[in-house]
Amino acid sequence: MQILRKSLNLTFFIALTALGLHAQNPREELLGITSRPTPQGNSIENVKKKVTGLALPVSDDFSYAQKSSMPRPGLWLDSNVYVNTTYSVDPITLGVATFDGLNKYGLPYKQGQVATDSTDMLTSQPINLSGTAGEVVLSFYFQSEGLGERPTSEDSLTLYFYSPTTMEWKSVWRTLGEDTKPFELVQIPITQTRYLQDNFQFRFIAFGSPGGAFDMWHIDRVLLDDERDTTNTSFFDLSFTSPAPSLLKDYTSVPWFHYSSTVAGQINRNEWEVAYRRNVLPSSSFGLGLKLYKILYNGNVLAENTSPDFVEDDDDIDNEVNPFTVNVANFPLPAPPTGEFELTAINTYSGVPIGQNDSLISTQRFSNYYAYDDGSAERIYRVTDNQNGCVIYKYDLRAADTLKGLYIYFLPGLENTPNNTFSIVIFENDQGTPGNLIYESDTLFTPQYSYTNQFLAYALPQDTIGVLLEGKPYFIGIRQTNNTAITFGFDVNSDTRANENLWYGPTNDLFPSFSEGAIMMRPFFRYVPDDIGLIEQPTIRLNFQAYPNPVYEDRLYVEVPHENSQETFHYRLFSLSGQLIREGALDREAIDVANLKSGVYLLQLSSSDSRKDPAFQKVVISH
Repeated sequence: MQILRKSLNLTFFIALTALGLHAQNPREELLGITSRPTPQGNSIENVKKKVTGLALPVSDDFSYAQKSSMPRPGLWLDSNVYVNTTYSVDPITLGVATFDGLNKYGLPYKQGQVATDSTDMLTSQPINLSGTAGEVVLSFYFQSEGLGERPTSEDSLTLYFYSPTTMEWKSVWRTLGEDTKPFELVQIPITQTRYLQDNFQFRFIAFGSPGGAFDMWHIDRVLLDDERDTTNTSFFDLSFTSPAPSLLKDYTSVPWFHYSSTVAGQINRNEWEVAYRRNVLPSSSFGLGLKLYKILYNGNVLAENTSPDFVEDDDDIDNEVNPFTVNVANFPLPAPPTGEFELTAINTYSGVPIGQNDSLISTQRFSNYYAYDDGSAERIYRVTDNQNGCVIYKYDLRAADTLKGLYIYFLPGLENTPNNTFSIVIFENDQGTPGNLIYESDTLFTPQYSYTNQFLAYALPQDTIGVLLEGKPYFIGIRQTNNTAITFGFDVNSDTRANENLWYGPTNDLFPSFSEGAIMMRPFFRYVPDDIGLIEQPTIRLNFQAYPNPVYEDRLYVEVPHENSQETFHYRLFSLSGQLIREGALDREAIDVANLKSGVYLLQLSSSDSRKDPAFQKVVISH
């Protein structure tokens, strides 16, 4: 009977719901977040001052979202919108700008306020529209809700134009809240003389709740130019549309000391499910080479595919999202790891002009924990009416080891519950469902809600050796001591099928989860952080821009935000086959490429700041 419990619980819950008798049973809820962790590399000091007279065309597709969560300062005056790859549904290009009620530091504009007010704003730098040759057009794509909170009919996204002659902002476009739909194109011709001046500006303002990441809007591919045929809405750009997948089948991370060659063969993902959009002109003809990838360990290639699978023009659909599968070769490490490490995965394609959105770059970290989530919280998860109830995950341990505690990200909601306490619990596995409760900690823990950081370590008492577990599945999590709901960070984009392993409710009557995504809770093994109060910061992605790209002259310039005068940078230039072509210190923020052959290269930039991960960017050299 136990193996049937998941389906029986679902049937029982549906029956109670139909009778209106489910109020006293524990219930899952997903809510909007009221804070967003902001990497240390994204700071106000990185934003440039106001510039004047940008020339047409002016465009931004936010394809740098894998490197920076702030809008490009050379184009925008504001830095409060959230540039990301995780919140939208089927974007036009990889990366969007998300408007919500959180500022650049990830904090609410007005804590606790739900009523509609102005929230995020995105203002262009001044642009020179004087002397334009033809009809000037501003276009952009927008979407409401996505994977975030839906804006109501009282909420809106509004576009304003600034006239340098009258020195006034005027509303020129507005849309009200609605359910998620595909991205919609907006084209606005600019014909009035008062706008066709030097120092023209445009501005997006969202109106919604300023109390958190509620009432969301997303914009993509903003373009301002002239002499455009507005009847032809196509453009040539092929872009990935989904975040990079995990390299592991069922987790986003496993402890490095559980990752042997035998285990790697069992848990490495042998297929990546990804998607790209063919934004192309009608009747475009080209050969698109898909399924190119590379997996690196300490700069050495573990697995790669250098032979693209060419797609004929009529195989996939133009101006639509096209999913495809990448078959990945096994990639065991050349030797057993001796400490925590990372793998870098690069997924790309060939045969078309290169842009920033043609590559998915991900870092696979192996620390001392198991994880289902990708480290980003898009929603809040909580269970209501869960008196003394549990929230537990099934983890298939790949080796016998000692549980030392849990990393948990308790994300604050509109109302925090600091007086709630919880214990750490372990259940046996009974054919895929929770069995007997075999351990509960004597120590009670208090959730530490954080507006600026993510995971905190909740360690078992140091006077114990931890809990020795065999190399088999267990259910591990927490049991709260009262009926007040605890709010967890929740990763909506998890592709690990985490919800199939999540259960909640009383110890003797647990329910299966039906919330798509992953709670941000990670059991850690063998050792405790050196400082138990130390917050596990997300890694910082080095943010840089290489230009011009393509390079037609002799020098490639690299723009890097310097956080201190002592920081230095080192570059490495690779061919697409992985061969190191050139490396050295970044001298005066430029690289001499005069003697390099025309072609496509991969530029890696690393910092002397050990907190920062190296970053990659494709570069086209065309002498």
